[in-house]
Amino acid sequence: MIATSLTVTDTRMSVLDFSQTYWEEYLSVLIVRTTRPNPFVYLDPFTWPVWVCIIICIFVMGFTLLVVTKTSPYYRVRGITRKNTGLFRLPDCIWFMYGATLQQGGIWLPSALSGRCIVGSYWCFVLIMAATFAGNLVSFLTVQTLFDIPFNTLEALADHSRMRPMSPSGAAFTNIFKIANNGTYKKIWERLQENPELHLVVNSKEAFEKMAAHSHLAFIGEVTFLERKMHEDFLRTNSCNYILVEERFFPGSFAFAFPKGSVYRPRFDKAILQVLQQGLVQYWKKKHTLQNNLCSSMHHQVIGAKQISITDASGIFYLLIAGYLTAGVAISIELTARFVVGVKKKRQQNKKQKPAVSLRMETPAEENRQISTHV
Repeated sequence: MIATSLTVTDTRMSVLDFSQTYWEEYLSVLIVRTTRPNPFVYLDPFTWPVWVCIIICIFVMGFTLLVVTKTSPYYRVRGITRKNTGLFRLPDCIWFMYGATLQQGGIWLPSALSGRCIVGSYWCFVLIMAATFAGNLVSFLTVQTLFDIPFNTLEALADHSRMRPMSPSGAAFTNIFKIANNGTYKKIWERLQENPELHLVVNSKEAFEKMAAHSHLAFIGEVTFLERKMHEDFLRTNSCNYILVEERFFPGSFAFAFPKGSVYRPRFDKAILQVLQQGLVQYWKKKHTLQNNLCSSMHHQVIGAKQISITDASGIFYLLIAGYLTAGVAISIELTARFVVGVKKKRQQNKKQKPAVSLRMETPAEENRQISTHV
């Protein structure tokens, strides 16, 4: 009987009998915490398509404000011309939108309803966008700078240009990488074989010594074991020098191993089943594993810092579309009202210019007097 934590694999099952599984564990990847200076960190809250769309919106909304201002009859009725307002000039309209983007005021404000609809929708757009940018920038400045995670999945590690995997040479999962015919596991094994003396280690002590000397190495191991090593290093150095990537992969089952046909295996199966049913395994796991791993909890905060993509911000741009539609309705009402007022004024002018026609009926005596006069 082998009384040790042994991972159940198909190769081992061909020569050994295993008891009931008493523990399941996932694998993860441990990397050295690295930081890098980023002079353009203030651009990180938004992806570049979002920044491009914001710049385009400044010019498009400025041009739209100019068209609406010149088209609206409001200013002609009030006698406001381009001599006493800057909204009749394209540079001033664009500068007005740029100032609104930076939440600054302007000298000129639209007086027509259609122009106010355009500006009002853009102000709502800027308000939401600025709040989103400020909140996400705080996250990047306070959390993202703690850890620079070059990858978060095993597949990304296999394709990474700088990082290289490192694995225990005698571990069961290392053998899985070795016998894999394709896919991510095969790529990991090919990376391990690039420099076996560096990438394959005998024990964890050797692994951490190599990681201290070579920050580009990523150690593959069981999650619980790696978290305990992180915590021990934190207690020793008072600093989070390592971090686990997000992905958990290759769930392994641990059991007791027996020679083929051993009479002890059924007894162990019965005892292990009783322990599992009574919840002792979960109790021991909770008691002996780390519940408040500071470095591990900080890792989850880093994952929370997310760039705002164009898909995330699409709802904000819908406000501008709503502003366009509202302004279109408003300027249609203004033009219609102007047309109706013009028609009424024209009718009134025609009535004043037309000579008055008498509609009074003449009496018979007046008619006889006119006839006598002509005779």
